Amino acid sequence: MIRLARSSVLDVYPAPLGRKIRVGRRFARAGETEEFLSALVRANHAIDVASRGKVDVSCASVLPKDLGDWAGTAEFCLAPTPQARI
Repeated sequence: MIRLARSSVLDVYPAPLGRKIRVGRRFARAGETEEFLSALVRANHAIDVASRGKVDVSCASVLPKDLGDWAGTAEFCLAPTPQARI
């Protein structure tokens, strides 16, 4: 893909080496980053489990209800819309 993009009119830029999560105007503290990653793993797991079921449900409906302050961020990262279906 990179070779194809470079041979066309697209500009290709390298991805940043490390990910930084921001909380307001500052970078997240280590504990906050761990909380976010834990919320993301639990949300992914819930979606994965629901995808094995026989009923078509929205991803948003199966997310854990206890994601706390990271719920909105996890939802944003996992799906382009809250109505994504599995």
